[in-house]
Amino acid sequence: PIVPLAVIAAFGLLFLPKIVADLLDWFALSLFTFLGFVVWFYWIALYSGLPVEVFANITRAAPGISTVVNVNDFILGVIISLFWVYLILWRLKFIHPNIWRPVVLSAGGLGLTWALLITLWGPALNINRGYQNIQALLEFLPEETICIHRDDKKLMAIVAAHSKTKIVPFNKSPNKNSCRHLLVRGNSAYASVEKQTWIKLSDTYRKSDSKNREPFTLYHRN
Repeated sequence: PIVPLAVIAAFGLLFLPKIVADLLDWFALSLFTFLGFVVWFYWIALYSGLPVEVFANITRAAPGISTVVNVNDFILGVIISLFWVYLILWRLKFIHPNIWRPVVLSAGGLGLTWALLITLWGPALNINRGYQNIQALLEFLPEETICIHRDDKKLMAIVAAHSKTKIVPFNKSPNKNSCRHLLVRGNSAYASVEKQTWIKLSDTYRKSDSKNREPFTLYHRN
């Protein structure tokens, strides 16, 4: 019920009193301008190395990230920021009452902040939240099938998104003829395997998982 209520509430913004609408505009202006400064601040810290503490935190959260400036992303980020400035100036000069005026800065700021974040911090987010290591792990398999527990939907989605390996779901124990490799997540409730049947080949972790809290273990049938 939350989504329908949110949609209905959004239409209510169009009929707010002028004082309330002005308060929302100033709140949106302050919030999204601050978020834009934060995105640019961390982006500058990554490619300049200053402040050192911020740079260290970034490389710790996204190990292996390139420190070479992507010119296209930089130009696109500048265009997005200039559009936000234009939107603010337009709103400050816009004095005529209009039904959709209260939602311009809020909707525009949300969209532009998201676009700025994806543009400038897309590579870092891919490293921090991505599972490219699974793709590298599966590339060395001689077979195109792998067994995954039927209830581990997250692992199935990760494998499907990062490789073309065919997934063979199983319930209690994999069929001997179905596949010779088994992949499990170490923190799942169904990560235990029969030690006499499977031989561990390797443990893999996400690059940003410095504490090794989510291991991905690959087994080979004995």
